[in-house]
Amino acid sequence: MKSVFVLALAALFSSSDADTTSDLQTNVLKAINDKRSEKGLANLCVNTKLVASAQAHADDMAAHNLVSARGSDGLDQVDRLKAQHFNYTAAATLVGAGYNTWDGMVEVWIANPGQYIFGSYSYMGVGHTENDAQQYKNYWTLDLAAGVGESCTQNPPH
Repeated sequence: MKSVFVLALAALFSSSDADTTSDLQTNVLKAINDKRSEKGLANLCVNTKLVASAQAHADDMAAHNLVSARGSDGLDQVDRLKAQHFNYTAAATLVGAGYNTWDGMVEVWIANPGQYIFGSYSYMGVGHTENDAQQYKNYWTLDLAAGVGESCTQNPPH
């Protein structure tokens, strides 16, 4: 099966309800934090707003057989974060399709030459949608961000 991976980084600087306890959030969070800790970086935590943003984007990609950081409506991560009222200071979106399992997709994200999972982010949210009617069947979005006045809705597993 052909798999696709697209990365979009938005190094964004601003002046200015999903199931966050799911196994998917926990597993992805642990896998990414394990790699971050190997580099001496602080753990990420799950943020409900980022989960909602990532899930909405994964749903959109699956509905339109699209693998892109920009949605079918032309909106990008900045637009999606604003729609969730996330007060970001930096953000990145990683997307992919065709991977049947979370761990397969996470390995690709971790191996990315840009290594965006090692950026100065505090929060993450992952979205996954399966649509057997579409070419890649599984569509994934990982939103990473730092923000002012934001909080964790799921802390890293111990």
